[in-house]
Amino acid sequence: MRVFLGIAVKKSRTVTQATRASIVANASVMILKKGLASVGMREVMAASHLTQGGFYRHFASKGELVAEAYQLALDHLFEMIERETKDKPAAKALSTVINIYLAINAQPLEKVKLATLPDSYSSAQS
Repeated sequence: MRVFLGIAVKKSRTVTQATRASIVANASVMILKKGLASVGMREVMAASHLTQGGFYRHFASKGELVAEAYQLALDHLFEMIERETKDKPAAKALSTVINIYLAINAQPLEKVKLATLPDSYSSAQS
């Protein structure tokens, strides 16, 4: 509850849902960039402009937040893969998925032989 002019004011459900979504989005980005072991709840809450004490108003546990953060990341990844591979032949779609994977993991494409498929694969799929 917030206090405004000495009166306790309850946040609306919409504001509460938006706050929770912000926490999940921030956690998702941080966990993917730094790794789960390197991200603390204090850091996630600070990125969401909230105190650490507010965490338990939105989540029962760190595990609940982590599960939602990973689900959000996977949802975005699958949406991107679907968008980038739509209407492409199988070989080109697979090459695109590999390149997305490599880009996410910051690997230089020149160092990875799997980024392009052999001609024999694409002719076998036609």
